[in-house]
Amino acid sequence: MGNKLMEQKTIRSDMIMQKVILIFIFILIFTNPAFAEDGGYEVTPHDENIEGQEGVDTSGADKTITFWDLPLWIQIAHISGIIITFLSGVKLLPFILSIIKDLFSNKNRRRIYNYIVNNPGCSIADISSNLAISRGTVRYHVRLLETMEKIRLIKSDKYTLAIQNSDTFNDIEKTIIPHLKNETSKQLLKSIKEQPGITNQELLHKHSLNKGTINWHIKKFHNDDIITFESSGKYKKYFLNPYIEQAVPDDLIRSL
Repeated sequence: MGNKLMEQKTIRSDMIMQKVILIFIFILIFTNPAFAEDGGYEVTPHDENIEGQEGVDTSGADKTITFWDLPLWIQIAHISGIIITFLSGVKLLPFILSIIKDLFSNKNRRRIYNYIVNNPGCSIADISSNLAISRGTVRYHVRLLETMEKIRLIKSDKYTLAIQNSDTFNDIEKTIIPHLKNETSKQLLKSIKEQPGITNQELLHKHSLNKGTINWHIKKFHNDDIITFESSGKYKKYFLNPYIEQAVPDDLIRSL
């Protein structure tokens, strides 16, 4: 739990830092230093009639000076400004490159998000395999999407499953989805749905599973309130909980 909170804080900090850097880059781009034109400038009076009046000299500049003729403090101020600008650019280069990289990675993030929307309950391995994106990259974007509250993650045994964070899924569906990702669980639930009252002995023979495996899955179904049972002698008859069919959409029921 602590590691997850730390990861979320790190992602948020990265996002804030990226925004600050983007603003700074924007300021640098649109704040241009002024340079003198090579040919110099011609200064003219705003009133042409001023020429010839007493005390007015319009013969031109007394002399032309170069940058090196300017006072030392002006030279130092100008050169130091150039050096500081250059060093700032060098220091910010890694951050700029990381932002550029993130802009490109947004394409992968959109692909991953769209895949999760279209394949609710998918795992990181599913996404990586079907989109041909490395698991490390998928894991990073999945965590970022969770931090942005675009998706929700469901813990299921050794897997972490992703679904869209919206009203599309109710709590019951979120409970069922992990069971549907396990092929054995899915087939057992399908048999219970298609044959209401099926016994654990019948499930054992139908799916060629040992008693321990059947009992393990049945216990999980019962703990999640997905099935009910009735005792019949030494056997138990299993039924899909009626509220499941009422609360879960038909397309999800058909996937059983």
